[in-house]
Amino acid sequence: MQNFSRTRMFATIITAVVTASSLTVGSAVAAEPSTIEQDVAQLVKDVEDAENGHAQDIADPFLDVGIGQNRDAGCTEGALVTHVKKLAARLTPLEQQAVDAFTSLGRLYVQGVVSEEQPQAFGSAGQYSARADATIRNLRSFWDIEGRDIQLVAWKGTDLGKQAKMKLAFEIGMTPVKADKAAANARKVLFELPAMRKGRNPLLTMNALSTPPGSVGGKRVLLGDGLLDVASEFGFGDVSVETIVGHEYGHQLNYANDNHPNDEARELGPDAFGGYFVAHAKGRAFNASAQRKVGELNASIGDCDRGHGTPNQREAAAVWGQKQAALGEILPSATIIARFTKDYPGLVTTGSGVS
Repeated sequence: MQNFSRTRMFATIITAVVTASSLTVGSAVAAEPSTIEQDVAQLVKDVEDAENGHAQDIADPFLDVGIGQNRDAGCTEGALVTHVKKLAARLTPLEQQAVDAFTSLGRLYVQGVVSEEQPQAFGSAGQYSARADATIRNLRSFWDIEGRDIQLVAWKGTDLGKQAKMKLAFEIGMTPVKADKAAANARKVLFELPAMRKGRNPLLTMNALSTPPGSVGGKRVLLGDGLLDVASEFGFGDVSVETIVGHEYGHQLNYANDNHPNDEARELGPDAFGGYFVAHAKGRAFNASAQRKVGELNASIGDCDRGHGTPNQREAAAVWGQKQAALGEILPSATIIARFTKDYPGLVTTGSGVS
């Protein structure tokens, strides 16, 4: 069972305090006037109850910043991670609580409710939809694992403002009556707090996840609009979808091969498998310039907390995978995992590529 406090994406310590009057939104209005603080507290409790109302398993995120404890001396965090932390630092404590709760609620919806059979729009304006569809189709045919049941679904912050959708999310761990009340309050909070930008604050979907077999919704890749938007701001828009989805599919390779590392290999492995996929002639066949951008994107999401991979390590893992792609035929997933495991000590120790 996944505890709500363990799913928080951002743990930046913030000291500002804010209060605001409650607003009436839509047709769902509490019988008694309530303060925004009470509404947010209720949202947090409702999300906790929904998550604790069912068993679930969540894989490690592509971007997971601010939660580690053991920092590497002399390490400089990646540019994208630094930017996200700055965005989070602008939030008041109340806004941070709401972002945390909405992030978990949105993940619950996209993991347990959304289906790939429904129309999907990837990116805040749907601008990445064609590339996302092409990438997941390519991945299913490229790797030797069963991929037909691995769904690629869009994680959209604007869904948080749609009460009927959020009711379905809450119903995963609540009775329909409680879920309806929780969804009404969630919508209310979303529009009460200007910082949420009606669901368009990129922090609400600043992530991508790969969910394992047996979890709610089954095997999935969840692709957040916020992560795609910020990656584009940093000049990675032309490689972001393929890099991120390739990485998340790399987690699926580990699941399928019963490979469950508990150190930096947890993220560096999927970085390497994604690098292999985007560079291989039968994968996305990226040219040398695009491959460099993939490495730079990986570096930008590196942090200095043990277990996630530093910028140098994450870039080195992608480069390692790209080098393997030049060898010819597509390697079986078990073989690429074994090769990575063999070379991993050099990657994690030096952060430099391995020949």
